[in-house]
Amino acid sequence: MKYSKNTLITAVSIGLAVLSITFSVFDHFDSMKQREPVLFIDERVTEIFSKTTNEELPIIITTNDGKELDVPIYMTTTGFGNFGKESIKRSNILRDIIITINKPKDQIIDFSIRSQTREIVGAEIEIFDESAKSTSYKLNFDILEEKDGIELKLLFLGDENIEFSVEGVIEGTRNIEIMKSGYYVTTAGPKYHSDVKNIFLFEKQ
Repeated sequence: MKYSKNTLITAVSIGLAVLSITFSVFDHFDSMKQREPVLFIDERVTEIFSKTTNEELPIIITTNDGKELDVPIYMTTTGFGNFGKESIKRSNILRDIIITINKPKDQIIDFSIRSQTREIVGAEIEIFDESAKSTSYKLNFDILEEKDGIELKLLFLGDENIEFSVEGVIEGTRNIEIMKSGYYVTTAGPKYHSDVKNIFLFEKQ
């Protein structure tokens, strides 16, 4: 049986269209099942205390061994959340999520959970290394659905240009992305600074 050239072209076109639709459907459902864990770093820091800037005040801050503190104390905010459409549950954390400040002179002196998008997130935080110079903390939670997030407050000693890294394995993901804050121009014109509150869906307080 002979087929005309137009018939063959039509058949090939239909076949390609079917393949295209099949791949589109596959990609659509595949994207719906994706987890996207993100560590958000607000690069703005607030100086809490400095021996240089507060030399006229009758305040002396010492370390645990009684030595006078000669480096500044800063406060910053970090966040952890999920941008994917598939939830991240506690059972999906295959290796602990450990957040670390990397510079040798930096040291965590206090940390806390400032807020979370919803109560069911069930965020928990604890120091990871119990050494005198703590530089890492472990984060855990019950569930992070799409755009759920955790806001963390951190007090640290050292350099205001803080650097973070994150380790951990979450089922169905290759890595944990790091997102840094920045300034963005709105349609109205003025700039705003991205922070944890406007990248995750925090409920209005």
